[in-house]
Amino acid sequence: MVTVLPKACDPLVVPPPKQAGLDTYASQVQEIVLYLRDEGHVLSPIDQHLVECWWEAGYPLDVVLRTLWKQGQKLKARKKPPRGLPLRSMNRQVERASVAALRTRVGQHRESRTEGSDRARPVSSPAQEALATDEVAEARALLSQLQGDVAGRLGEAGAAGPDRELLAQSLARLEDLRAEALPPARTLSALLQVGRAYYDALWDRLPFVEQETLRADVLDGLGRSVARMSPDALEETLLELCRRRLRARDPLFEPQRYWRME
Repeated sequence: MVTVLPKACDPLVVPPPKQAGLDTYASQVQEIVLYLRDEGHVLSPIDQHLVECWWEAGYPLDVVLRTLWKQGQKLKARKKPPRGLPLRSMNRQVERASVAALRTRVGQHRESRTEGSDRARPVSSPAQEALATDEVAEARALLSQLQGDVAGRLGEAGAAGPDRELLAQSLARLEDLRAEALPPARTLSALLQVGRAYYDALWDRLPFVEQETLRADVLDGLGRSVARMSPDALEETLLELCRRRLRARDPLFEPQRYWRME
């Protein structure tokens, strides 16, 4: 029997391993993509459609995230990268990597049956299980540097005050993330969420006058592109670019500073 592997939106002949729900899948893809983009914080309808197709086709989330990260970095390094890094500019690479991963899984899985059930289920090979263990260990090691940096900053903070409280909350989130034992790509996506929460808190603590000055400066930098944005998209874009300004001032949660994912 020949197993037919999918293109986006085509069902698999062999059921894929259990995936996260679509909302979780999409939110983790969104974190990677929106970090890579130089403007905007909203996925377009075409982007959303592609993510849904990948999920329906059973494309492994870890493979999708890793491919987007690597391909996005390559596109950004071009002299003229695609404006806004639309997902369609990375779709071919995602499909190729995901289909290759699914082909490997189909070839290496063996069937077993649960007691009292006639339905076969895929079982990972020892090599796959060892690789998954190594990847989780890699992600935990990558987390260690960031945890150490946050703990060091916490030690420098005063006995009380907003800085100490914010750093303590961030450190607790990192500890929870370490306990989840996720592979590297999903760890990175989760860290982007932690960082966004950190910079949102910094933004909320800025004096109103400083907020307005920063927003006006960012708005001025957007230039004519403002006319093409809906009010909601403009607001999301302003907030994201303000976060990036704060991240430039305080790069504690800047992934390029501590993260390596080949």
